[in-house]
Amino acid sequence: MRRRTGLAVAGVAAALAWGEWMNCRWSRALVRNGGGATTAVVVCGYRNPQATANLINRQRVRAGIRSIAADSGEGTCIIFSGGATSGGASEAQLMADYAKSVLDFDGAVLLEDPKRDDVATAVGSVRAVDTPRP
Repeated sequence: MRRRTGLAVAGVAAALAWGEWMNCRWSRALVRNGGGATTAVVVCGYRNPQATANLINRQRVRAGIRSIAADSGEGTCIIFSGGATSGGASEAQLMADYAKSVLDFDGAVLLEDPKRDDVATAVGSVRAVDTPRP
C-alpha cells in the first residue's frame, strides 16, 4: 500500500515537473522579434473569485514575465486582461498587482478594459497591441 502511494506521488510530481518544463520551453520558443519598436505580451485572466490572484493567474503571470526576451528590456509591455471578480477588482488588476508586488516586475503594464466574452477580449487585446505607445 505504501509503495503504491509513493509511486503515485512520484508520478504526479514527475508530471507536474514535466509540464512546468514544457511551459517554460515553449513560452520562450514562440517569442520572436517582429521588427517593431516595442514588444507586448498578453496575459489573460482566469476565473478569480478571491481578492488576490489565484494559482492559475499567478502561473500565467510568471509565464508572461518569462516570455519577455532578456534583451528586449525597455520596449516591453505586459498587457493584463480580465474582467471583474466577486471582490470588485478586475482580474487584470489582481495580476498586475501580483507582478509588481510579489515578482518585482518593473516594466510597463497595460490593463485592458473588461470585456463580456473571450472573443471580445481577444479583439481588444489585438487592438491594444497595435495601439502605438510613447
